[in-house]
Amino acid sequence: MQLVVAKPPQPPELDLSRGTDSVRIYKVGDVLEASCIVKDGRPVANISWFLDDDPINQNMLKMPTVVDLAKENLQSKIQNLTLVLHPIHNGKFLKCVAFHPAYPGGHSETKRMLDVRYAPEPAEEPLDKFGYQIGRLGVINVTFRANPRPKIEWSVAGEKIREGYTDSTGRMEAEELKDLGRGLYVANLRIAAIRKEDTETDYILTAYNDLGPQDYRVKISTSPEPAGLDLGVGAIIGVVAVALIVILLLSILIFAKVTGRWCFSGGATVIDYTAAGGENGHQGRAQGVENPHHQVSSEYINGNDLPIKKDEKIDTAV
Repeated sequence: MQLVVAKPPQPPELDLSRGTDSVRIYKVGDVLEASCIVKDGRPVANISWFLDDDPINQNMLKMPTVVDLAKENLQSKIQNLTLVLHPIHNGKFLKCVAFHPAYPGGHSETKRMLDVRYAPEPAEEPLDKFGYQIGRLGVINVTFRANPRPKIEWSVAGEKIREGYTDSTGRMEAEELKDLGRGLYVANLRIAAIRKEDTETDYILTAYNDLGPQDYRVKISTSPEPAGLDLGVGAIIGVVAVALIVILLLSILIFAKVTGRWCFSGGATVIDYTAAGGENGHQGRAQGVENPHHQVSSEYINGNDLPIKKDEKIDTAV
């Protein structure tokens, strides 16, 4: 039996590839190559990768390499990761976590925050705003993502209102852009007292940074928000899909009923012509037949060439 004395490895070391324009700054679409090494442990440590607290898909990871140091029977492990960067990765921490029984608490980690740059993104939902009241204060807000922090300006009826300023009438104020963190921002336009003509105007917010601009067009209404408008895009698609399926099923059932197919086909129809009583002096006679009044009739059914025979009896005169 071989006794192994556990030795804690060194804390994990995380190395990231260079971004397109800078060492630690990336753009959307950049391919990040990351490497994590955990040195000199006994036995070898296990490595796991996370974005914040979410495990990274194993398809993005390469098989780890184990390096043995024969002199002291120590082992090091190296694992590489490849990740195509998107706006959602901005502000998240890429973490390499090493697990080893000799670590205090059983694990040790190192992490780096990802700085992914991109132009302001298009709005993810309709920008029609409802529920405003004539003569009351109204606030138009637009939420969007961008990195780095963009500059904004509003355009109302041909007049531009810069961030932190009011329009020529003093009724409208473009508030300072609010940073919600990780590239999420809210822009607010305050209107002192809503007028009827305000509901007939387009409000255009322009957000821009070094990577490009984006326009957001908003319309406001005094009407209440229509039912179902708060449903997400996925929910709306689901409702439409279910409605189409129901219509298709009803069409199939109607077609089957009209054409007499499937469960609406029914059984074969046999027409039974029962002969009337014979004329006087023409009575059926039994000539070696069990039932002297038994006759065979043939009917063609549903277009079949083969006749279906049916027994029928003839009333005889008494």
